[in-house]
Amino acid sequence: MRHWKQMICGLLGSVMVFSALPLSVWAEGPVTEEDDWVVDDITLEVQEDGTAWIKNCFQSATAVEVPAEVDGVKITGIKEGAFSECFLLESLTLPDTITTIQDSAFYGCSVLTTLQIPDSVTTFGNGTLEACTALTDVQLPETLETLPTGTFYGCTALETITLPEHLTTIGQESFYQCTALKEIAFPEQLQTIETYAFQGCSALETMEIPASCTTIGDFAFEGCAALQEILVADDNSNYQDQDGVLFNADGTVLIKYPDSHKQVDYIVPDGCTRLEDWSFTGAASLKSIDMKNITELGEDVFFYCQSLQSIVIPESIKELPNNTFAYCTELTSVTLPSKLTSIGDFCFYTCVRLPEIAIPETVKKIGKQAFYNCLELKQLTLPSGIEELGDGAFGLYAEAEDETPSVVKNFSVTYGSNSKIKKYVSQYDIPAEVTEGSGSSWVLPVCMISGVILIAAVVVVILVMKKKKQTGKGGTA
Repeated sequence: MRHWKQMICGLLGSVMVFSALPLSVWAEGPVTEEDDWVVDDITLEVQEDGTAWIKNCFQSATAVEVPAEVDGVKITGIKEGAFSECFLLESLTLPDTITTIQDSAFYGCSVLTTLQIPDSVTTFGNGTLEACTALTDVQLPETLETLPTGTFYGCTALETITLPEHLTTIGQESFYQCTALKEIAFPEQLQTIETYAFQGCSALETMEIPASCTTIGDFAFEGCAALQEILVADDNSNYQDQDGVLFNADGTVLIKYPDSHKQVDYIVPDGCTRLEDWSFTGAASLKSIDMKNITELGEDVFFYCQSLQSIVIPESIKELPNNTFAYCTELTSVTLPSKLTSIGDFCFYTCVRLPEIAIPETVKKIGKQAFYNCLELKQLTLPSGIEELGDGAFGLYAEAEDETPSVVKNFSVTYGSNSKIKKYVSQYDIPAEVTEGSGSSWVLPVCMISGVILIAAVVVVILVMKKKKQTGKGGTA
């Protein structure tokens, strides 16, 4: 019995001795890339160059202070997703030996409030701080030149941030849905603001674009509900603002009308000929717009302009793109150009107060759900030249998107003889009236041409017979 007690005591003593030795003692010979070390709440992975990177962090960790080195091995990197979903992590301290932070390194650290990233960091991954929903204070490295894609995606508590002096690029979706962000100052060297960079930053009121900025991506400021003005430095050679509205350099393209711009009745400046995609989307106060000089419309131009009441489309417009007036729930008056040929998909989707609209005879196409959910539109007269009708183009509504559509109460359609329209009204069982002679605009011209041909033929026959008769007389003589 005593013999067994001695053996057990000896084993325990050995364990205690080994546990007190440096971590490197656990590996036989020099540390290799196959070795992982556990230091407090983090796991380290040895790299080819002999340094160590943080591989992961225990999800139970609440406070982590990363050492600069362990047993003489420097910690220089943080691997992809290393701290991902550390939901309890409240504080994190990084050493100035860190040079690389890979993608999504701190994704979902939802109670982390502050973070200082050392200036030693030269490589910064995509989505580094995505979904850090409690983050209010972060210091970026001064060496950073590009803010990668989705850096602060969904950081809903972030109110202010100081961008590095040498930053030249704000990547795609960098501040997407940072709903508490109230202000941001761009560095003087900034060149590029990429697509969706500030989409959904609903607390931002003002943006000041520096002279150095050469590129603003599509939808960069969409969903910025509080945005009142976009100001551009006077010496910027690529953009300008007119009364807080963003234009290209020569003023021919209106790029973005801020969602909370102060004007209720807006007149597009002379010289502007194009309204860019999404240019007025979400304009909360806009009730009417004068755009008589516009010759080209992008897609979704007036999407979700819920105060827009009336509009006259210029005669120069031949096509209405997709979603042009979708969700304009206060729209009651629309004048379409006389030579319009196409009404795009969802063009007047859920314009619930639109009581009437005159479709020009030149229209050939009405796209998918173009007048869907137009509950006050009770009667529609369609031109006989319709060649294409999209699914649910008119006369239908549904209480929810996944419900089977019903015919709008008291709705009816009038049209001339047209197989496309006939098939559509039959498919959805829509009340319809076929007008006499309508849809046969070709009949009169054809009859006229036929009459002319017949008269010409008769004249030719008479002349031929007359000539034969004269010839006959000459022969008798």
